[in-house]
Amino acid sequence: MVVQINKIGFGRNVIRVVNEWSRGKDLQDYQSDALRVFTQNFRALFKKLNIMQRRAQQKLTDERLSQKIERRKKDFDALHSISARREDGVILPDEIESILESNTENESIQEIEAIKSAIQNLRRDYKLDIDMNQAIHDYTGFKVGLERIKYAGLTASQEEISEETQSEESLEEAPETVQTDDSARNGQIQVDDEQVSIEPMEVTAHSEKSTLKKPNSRN
Repeated sequence: MVVQINKIGFGRNVIRVVNEWSRGKDLQDYQSDALRVFTQNFRALFKKLNIMQRRAQQKLTDERLSQKIERRKKDFDALHSISARREDGVILPDEIESILESNTENESIQEIEAIKSAIQNLRRDYKLDIDMNQAIHDYTGFKVGLERIKYAGLTASQEEISEETQSEESLEEAPETVQTDDSARNGQIQVDDEQVSIEPMEVTAHSEKSTLKKPNSRN
C-alpha cells in the first residue's frame, strides 16, 4: 500500500504535537529531548532565513545605488569626454553625495563610508577645490577614480556579507542551549525574536496505530 503524506497537514500536525507536549508537565525523557531538538532546529532555521533576506535586500539596494551612480557618471562622460575643469569635476561627487544622503535608510554605514572615502580621495588627489578654473590633470586617472567610487560601495557590501557568513558559520558550529519557557506552554514557541503560534489542527491519520516514533537519542 502506498502512503501519501500532505506536507502542510503533516507540518501542522507536528506543531500541534509540539504545543501539546510543551504544555505538559510530566514529560518523558524522549519528549523533552524531541522538544529541545525541535526548538534548536527552528532557531537555526530563522537565523538562516533572516540572513538570506538581508542579503537579498542588500543586493537589490546595491544594484539600484550603483545604477544611479553609473547614470551620473555617463552623463558626465558625455559632456566631458576628453577633458574637464576642476569646477566640473566637483559637480559629479556632489551629486553622488546627494544620492547617498537620500539612501541613508537603505544603505549600510560601512557602504556609505566607503563611497564617501573614495570621493574624498578623488577631491584630494586632483585638487578639485583649488584653482577650479584649471583643467583636471591626468584626466584618464581621474576617470579611473570615478570608477572606484562606483565600486567602493559594492566592495564594502560584499565584505559585510562575507563577515555575516563567517559569523553564521561560527553560530552553527557553536553548541546551543535550548530552554522551553512559559510561552511554549501557552501554545507559542519563541525563537530568538520570532514568535511562532500555530492553532491546533486535526490531521487525518493513515492508520489508527500511527504514532510518533521515539528518537534514537537513547541509543
